[in-house]
Amino acid sequence: PLNNVDLDNIKKAKRLLETDKAYHDYSLNREKFAQMIGIKEHQLSRIFNLAFKQSYNDVINSYRINEAKEQLTNTQKSVTEICYDVGFNSITSFNRVFKDATGNAPSKFREKHQEAS
Repeated sequence: PLNNVDLDNIKKAKRLLETDKAYHDYSLNREKFAQMIGIKEHQLSRIFNLAFKQSYNDVINSYRINEAKEQLTNTQKSVTEICYDVGFNSITSFNRVFKDATGNAPSKFREKHQEAS
Protein backbone atom coordinates (compact mmCIF):
# COMPACT_ATOMS: atom_id res chain seq x y z
CA PRO A 1 0.00 0.00 0.00
CA LEU A 2 1.12 3.54 -0.76
CA ASN A 3 1.66 6.09 1.97
CA ASN A 4 2.08 9.85 1.57
CA VAL A 5 5.87 9.61 1.47
CA ASP A 6 5.61 7.08 -1.37
CA LEU A 7 3.21 9.35 -3.24
CA ASP A 8 5.54 12.34 -2.85
CA ASN A 9 8.49 10.28 -4.06
CA ILE A 10 6.51 8.96 -7.02
CA LYS A 11 5.61 12.55 -7.95
CA LYS A 12 9.28 13.53 -7.74
CA ALA A 13 10.29 10.56 -9.90
CA LYS A 14 7.66 11.37 -12.53
CA ARG A 15 8.70 15.04 -12.58
CA LEU A 16 12.35 14.03 -13.03
CA LEU A 17 11.35 11.83 -15.96
CA GLU A 18 8.58 13.83 -17.64
CA THR A 19 9.59 17.45 -17.00
CA ASP A 20 13.32 17.39 -16.32
CA LYS A 21 14.01 14.47 -18.69
CA ALA A 22 16.64 13.11 -16.30
CA TYR A 23 16.95 10.03 -18.54
CA HIS A 24 18.89 12.17 -21.07
CA ASP A 25 21.89 11.65 -18.79
CA TYR A 26 23.53 8.46 -20.08
CA SER A 27 25.32 7.99 -16.74
CA LEU A 28 22.02 8.00 -14.84
CA ASN A 29 21.80 4.89 -12.69
CA ARG A 30 19.58 3.75 -9.84
CA GLU A 31 21.86 5.20 -7.19
CA LYS A 32 22.03 8.62 -8.88
CA PHE A 33 18.27 8.71 -9.52
CA ALA A 34 17.55 7.77 -5.89
CA GLN A 35 19.84 10.59 -4.75
CA MET A 36 17.98 13.05 -7.00
CA ILE A 37 14.74 12.13 -5.23
CA GLY A 38 16.40 12.01 -1.82
CA ILE A 39 15.83 8.34 -1.02
CA LYS A 40 17.81 5.11 -0.77
CA GLU A 41 18.22 2.75 -3.73
CA HIS A 42 16.02 0.01 -2.25
CA GLN A 43 13.24 2.58 -1.77
CA LEU A 44 13.59 3.55 -5.42
CA SER A 45 13.04 -0.04 -6.55
CA ARG A 46 9.92 -0.24 -4.42
CA ILE A 47 8.54 3.01 -5.85
CA PHE A 48 9.19 1.93 -9.42
CA ASN A 49 7.45 -1.38 -8.80
CA LEU A 50 4.46 0.35 -7.18
CA ALA A 51 4.12 3.29 -9.56
CA PHE A 52 5.19 1.82 -12.88
CA LYS A 53 4.90 -1.95 -12.33
CA GLN A 54 8.31 -2.18 -14.03
CA SER A 55 11.94 -2.23 -13.05
CA TYR A 56 14.02 0.94 -12.97
CA ASN A 57 15.87 0.03 -16.20
CA ASP A 58 12.65 -0.81 -18.05
CA VAL A 59 11.09 2.52 -17.09
CA ILE A 60 14.16 4.57 -18.04
CA ASN A 61 14.48 2.73 -21.35
CA SER A 62 10.79 3.20 -22.17
CA TYR A 63 11.13 6.98 -21.73
CA ARG A 64 14.24 6.95 -23.91
CA ILE A 65 12.59 4.81 -26.60
CA ASN A 66 9.42 6.92 -26.66
CA GLU A 67 11.45 10.06 -27.20
CA ALA A 68 13.58 8.32 -29.83
CA LYS A 69 10.42 7.27 -31.73
CA GLU A 70 9.23 10.88 -31.61
CA GLN A 71 12.56 12.18 -32.95
CA LEU A 72 12.83 9.48 -35.62
CA THR A 73 9.37 10.40 -36.87
CA ASN A 74 9.59 14.19 -36.61
CA THR A 75 13.22 15.19 -37.17
CA GLN A 76 16.00 14.58 -39.66
CA LYS A 77 18.56 13.91 -36.92
CA SER A 78 20.77 10.90 -37.52
CA VAL A 79 20.03 7.69 -35.61
CA THR A 80 23.36 8.09 -33.82
CA GLU A 81 22.54 11.65 -32.78
CA ILE A 82 19.13 10.54 -31.47
CA CYS A 83 20.74 7.64 -29.61
CA TYR A 84 22.91 9.99 -27.57
CA ASP A 85 20.23 12.73 -27.30
CA VAL A 86 17.83 10.43 -25.48
CA GLY A 87 20.45 9.09 -23.07
CA PHE A 88 21.90 5.88 -24.48
CA ASN A 89 25.67 5.64 -24.20
CA SER A 90 26.19 3.29 -27.14
CA ILE A 91 24.57 2.79 -30.51
CA THR A 92 24.70 -0.99 -29.95
CA SER A 93 22.57 -0.89 -26.80
CA PHE A 94 20.25 1.69 -28.38
CA ASN A 95 19.63 -0.53 -31.42
CA ARG A 96 19.07 -3.62 -29.25
CA VAL A 97 16.70 -1.94 -26.77
CA PHE A 98 14.85 -0.11 -29.56
CA LYS A 99 14.36 -3.29 -31.57
CA ASP A 100 13.22 -5.22 -28.47
CA ALA A 101 10.67 -2.48 -27.73
CA THR A 102 9.33 -1.84 -31.24
CA GLY A 103 10.19 -4.90 -33.31
CA ASN A 104 12.23 -2.74 -35.70
CA ALA A 105 15.68 -1.23 -35.85
CA PRO A 106 15.57 2.59 -35.51
CA SER A 107 16.31 3.17 -39.21
CA LYS A 108 13.57 0.72 -40.25
CA PHE A 109 11.14 2.39 -37.82
CA ARG A 110 11.94 5.77 -39.40
CA GLU A 111 11.39 4.42 -42.93
CA LYS A 112 7.99 2.98 -42.03
CA HIS A 113 6.80 6.10 -40.23
CA GLN A 114 8.00 8.57 -42.81
CA GLU A 115 6.22 6.62 -45.56
CA ALA A 116 3.03 6.80 -43.49
CA SER A 117 3.07 10.59 -43.22
